[in-house]
Amino acid sequence: MLTRVVDQGRLTTGLLVVLGAAAVGACTVLSPQLGAAAALTVSVVLLYVASPALGLVSLWALWLLTPGLRRLFGLLDGYVDADPLAAAPIAATAGVAALQLVRTRLDRETKRVLALALGGLAIGIPAGASSPTSLAYSLLAYGGAVLAFALGRTERVHGADALSLRRVLVLGAPALALYGIAQYFLPLTAWDSAWLSSVEYGSIGSPEDGHVRIFSTLNGPGTLAPVLAVALLYALTSARLRVGSALGVGLVAVALALTYVRGAWVAFAVAAVIVAVLARTRAAWLTIGLCGLLVAGALAAGPSSPTTGAFAERLGTLGELERDTSATERVATPTELIPEAISRPLGHGLGTAGEASRLRPATELKAPDNGYLSLLYQLGPAGFVLVLASAAIPVAAIVRRVVRERARDRESVLAFAGVVFLVLLLFAGDLFYGVTGVILWYLLGRGLAVSRAPAVTAGTATVTSGRRRFAGDGRTAL
Repeated sequence: MLTRVVDQGRLTTGLLVVLGAAAVGACTVLSPQLGAAAALTVSVVLLYVASPALGLVSLWALWLLTPGLRRLFGLLDGYVDADPLAAAPIAATAGVAALQLVRTRLDRETKRVLALALGGLAIGIPAGASSPTSLAYSLLAYGGAVLAFALGRTERVHGADALSLRRVLVLGAPALALYGIAQYFLPLTAWDSAWLSSVEYGSIGSPEDGHVRIFSTLNGPGTLAPVLAVALLYALTSARLRVGSALGVGLVAVALALTYVRGAWVAFAVAAVIVAVLARTRAAWLTIGLCGLLVAGALAAGPSSPTTGAFAERLGTLGELERDTSATERVATPTELIPEAISRPLGHGLGTAGEASRLRPATELKAPDNGYLSLLYQLGPAGFVLVLASAAIPVAAIVRRVVRERARDRESVLAFAGVVFLVLLLFAGDLFYGVTGVILWYLLGRGLAVSRAPAVTAGTATVTSGRRRFAGDGRTAL
């Protein structure tokens, strides 16, 4: 019987490989970008079939590297507005999530979250149908991100194959940071330079003349900054801070500074303090101390270096927001558009704000600096409430876990801090789609999984009462 099951599994995998290869070949004939997108998507799905842990790691890597790959293809064949490569990570996420949903018997809470979120997005379909291209892009971008909730919810809370995102960022974030720092201090590569000259980007310029706000392999500083900040949150919850880890943290912190994304700075600072206060581990305080030393050094250097001077000036604007043009515009935009958004119960339609709006005639919210406003504008009050209600379920669960039940294990503290970080950062940008959307919904899924998991770490006898949590082997455990 077991042999028959194994043979059937091999047969299914072989069939998937043959069908995938045929699809990749057909797509490559039509377009090199389409062929590459199909190959990447099929590879990630097949890796997930063979090993869920490896499949999830490859999925995160695909999200982080695809924008850079698009720039390489664009340098060779020119840039296209509807690049199939942009859809590859979304399609891979949907495929992996679909497989996981088929394999797993979901609980009522998870079904409720997915139904509310997808139902809220569906409300924006009729009004957005006037531009099918932008509507399709938004459905993929927002809906694909929602499906990542299932990945976070079903991923193991403890064990060697848990937390795929952490494992990717531990190695990947310093590499992303190093590339971004090179973009700042060295001449841009041919592919980065050609990409910047081909796209409309209103806020890529750095406060320091002759430099850009770094974006590494991602689409922009507003996307890179949240990724780097989440990587630093993972560093805060490490068991210990070694020399190599400290070097990586330093690189990531410097790169985060060079994005000049103030919203990410503030949200990370709040989340970092929460981790340090709740966890009370040496690694957390050392990481915060290292970041603090870098900031203090930059402020002390001040005008002696153009870069530190630009950073200090940008940081100083946090105390003078009423004089900052960007900040005043971010306050004025919601004031002007919220009444109009509320007046349309079903919204202006998916695709009328953010990146998708580039594929349709001009709209009033082409570049939203507020994720909540972007959602309200597109979906109207009805859809907005449904999506926020879906997110409120895991948020309430992890808050209850940490605040009421006083859980101080690593996963609970990290999930709580991650939720705080994302809730704050949504006031400064639309994180509901793209790689930030996938991370957002994945962390919400992790939050619900952690809140429903036992507080005892497998393999150790732990005590969660009191101010600190100790493992049975004598080490302080997070």
